[in-house]
Amino acid sequence: MSPICIWGDVSGRRLSRISIEASIDVPDPEAFAAAAREWFARAPELLAPDVWEEAVRAEKVPFTGRPEPIWPDFDDFLDPIMLWGRIIVAPLRWHGMKVLQRRLTRKNLDWLNEELAHRPVSAMVTVLRVDANGIELPGEMTIGAGATLGRVGAPNELVPDGHLFAGHMPGGAPGEVPSDFGMDCEGYAAMARATASRGGVRYMFAGEDVMGWIAPTALPPSLGLHRIWELEPFPDLLGYSWITLCPPSAVARFGGASALASTEAFWAVEEMPGGSALLQMCERAEDYGISQAQRAFDVLAPALPPGIPKRPIDWPQEVPWLIVPEDAASKRGRAIS
Repeated sequence: MSPICIWGDVSGRRLSRISIEASIDVPDPEAFAAAAREWFARAPELLAPDVWEEAVRAEKVPFTGRPEPIWPDFDDFLDPIMLWGRIIVAPLRWHGMKVLQRRLTRKNLDWLNEELAHRPVSAMVTVLRVDANGIELPGEMTIGAGATLGRVGAPNELVPDGHLFAGHMPGGAPGEVPSDFGMDCEGYAAMARATASRGGVRYMFAGEDVMGWIAPTALPPSLGLHRIWELEPFPDLLGYSWITLCPPSAVARFGGASALASTEAFWAVEEMPGGSALLQMCERAEDYGISQAQRAFDVLAPALPPGIPKRPIDWPQEVPWLIVPEDAASKRGRAIS
C-alpha cells in the first residue's frame, strides 16, 4: 500500500498541501503541446486515479450554472456532496486576459488536447467538491501546464521554457473528516521520477513548501528573486525541497550522483538520463522539516544562489518555511567529503 502522506499518519503532523513543479525546455509550440498532453495524461494516473475517474464521469448535478466559492466563512453545505472538475485555458493570443472554461469530462479533455496545440499561456484542470447548491468546499487537486510571456523589454515574447505543476490542497466542510483527494507520497515520488526521466527538465521540486505561484521553491522569493528566468548568471540550483532534481551542472560540480549519495544527507539519490540526479530527502513528505532542509543545504549550498534568505511577508501561515537562513556563498568552493 502507498504510504499515505496526510490525515492520521504516524508522525502526527498533517500536510497543509503538496505540489510538484517542473520547468522544461520547449523550443517550439509543438514541443510544448506534446509535453503538456503527456503531463495531463500521466499526472492523474500517478497522483489520484480514483478521484480522477470519478470526476471525469461528470454525473448530473442538482444545481444549475457553475459552482461558486463562498468559503471560508460559509459552513452550511447541503448534501449530497460530489466531485466537480473544471478545465481553464488562457490562449496566448489573449495574453492571459481572458479564459475559456469547461466542465471536466472525457469529451472536454479531447477539447483540451486540441487547445494545447495553440501553446496557451496556461491550461489548468481543478478537481474539487461541491454541495447540492453548487457551493465549492475548501480543498482541491490541480494539474496544469503553461508557457511564459514577459521578458524585460519584450512583454509579448515567449520565454523558451514550459511550466508543469500539480498539487493537492486538502479541505472540507466544518465537522467532517477532511478530504485529501487521494494524496500520497509514493505517487508524487513516481511522478518526479517519470518527469526527470523524460529529459530536457531545467528544474523540478516536490513538497509541502513548493509554491509555484511565487517560485519553484521558497528560496528565490526569500532572496527577493521573483522573475527567475531573467537571472544572470542562472544558478545551478534554484532551491531544495522534499524531492529535488539536481541538474547536470550541479551534479558535475559535486563529483557525480555517487558522491552525492556518499554524503548520506539524502534518503535516496537516483541518477537520471542526461546527468541529473533525483534527490529525495526522506521517504514521506510530512517527515521533511527544517533538520532535513539543513542537511540538504549543507551539501547543496555551493550550487545555490547567494544571499541570506528571509521569510517573505506574504508567505502563507499554514505552509512551513523550510529554508536555512544562511548565505550559500559562504560555502563556495567546498568539496564533498
